[in-house]
Amino acid sequence: MIRAHKNAIIARLEADSTLAGRVFEGEVEPDSSRQRYVTVWINSGARSPDRLTGPSAKATFTITLHSVATTPDQAQYVAERVHAQLVDWTPTVPGRRCRRLTHEVSLATQKDADITPALWYQVDEFDLVSDPA
Repeated sequence: MIRAHKNAIIARLEADSTLAGRVFEGEVEPDSSRQRYVTVWINSGARSPDRLTGPSAKATFTITLHSVATTPDQAQYVAERVHAQLVDWTPTVPGRRCRRLTHEVSLATQKDADITPALWYQVDEFDLVSDPA
């Protein structure tokens, strides 16, 4: 179930022509030609019951994204493309009834000076609530 939700998110991001081929789960393999990309992480989905005594079938996934580029402006551009794809979007996952994504966290653009050349990134978190169909 975790992978199906993750795959829906990645497919949605990849549907954007700017992000296509630039969306990665976790680490990005070194490539000096890569100047803009998005990394995606998803938790295992916090489980909770719909009713007090019911099964814990509802899952709330947190999706963390890093929009990365060589300048602050470009990192913000990548984040804009992410927002265009995910804000208010409702995924389709077989066997589940998903609610539209909510944009829960957005952090200021930051510099990663631990690498050469330095990169800039913007962090966003979205929540996805998924119930059994």
